[in-house]
Amino acid sequence: MTINDDFSQEGFIVAYTMLLNGVNGVKLKAEVFWEFAREDNAMSDLVEAAGQAKRFEVLCCQNETLQNAITKIQQIGQQYKHLKMTTHKEAINCLKNPSKEAMQKCNEALATLAQQMKIYNESLREYIQTLKDFTILLADGTELKVGVFWEIEEEDSALLDLAIQVEQAHAECSQQDKMTQKTQRLLKKVLQTTKQTRASRKAFHKAELDFLKNPSKEVAQKCSEALTRFKNAMKTHSQNLQEYLVTLTFLNNPCKEVEKEK
Repeated sequence: MTINDDFSQEGFIVAYTMLLNGVNGVKLKAEVFWEFAREDNAMSDLVEAAGQAKRFEVLCCQNETLQNAITKIQQIGQQYKHLKMTTHKEAINCLKNPSKEAMQKCNEALATLAQQMKIYNESLREYIQTLKDFTILLADGTELKVGVFWEIEEEDSALLDLAIQVEQAHAECSQQDKMTQKTQRLLKKVLQTTKQTRASRKAFHKAELDFLKNPSKEVAQKCSEALTRFKNAMKTHSQNLQEYLVTLTFLNNPCKEVEKEK
């Protein structure tokens, strides 16, 4: 029987009742494997986020706090991987031979791994936060916080979600042949700001890449200006999308809107 990295192999499902009931008075609840699978998946997402954040290290490579955080996650990460392999081994042994001793060892291995996971989780968050908190001096004397690169990604993602809602509402309204002169006018505004937002997004990402390649004050200044233009374009586009969505929602569900007003 083999077990994959996220502890979700079918073998655990087969052994669920056996482990839940326990052997010789020792109880090992099989739920812990599914709980660990969820936690491990969340950990993988955090590791991926830290990997994506790594590109910003070049902006603050001389920072001692960051260097300490990097060393810490490397050491703890290696320990976590080693403990994970050990826990897999104990889990497999437990399934092959669910004796009191095997279940006890598996219990202990899971407890140790859970503690190490908590430490690794905290160290990864500390590393990412250290990068976010770092500030860069621009050519005009102002400062740019590295955390704004995370903020702009979140805003862009939220804008995309809003655009999807509008697209769905637009399709519904078109199918029901409920489009009006007002919706045509609002749609025209949305299409204009869509084009402007795409252009400013493209310009910002180019400026960001240039900045990461050459993190000088002058290049940082250009990147900051491109970021500001992108944020302004997103703000205007978001307002147009929201206005259009409200109108489409009313046309698609006029009764619901009237009830809401009451």
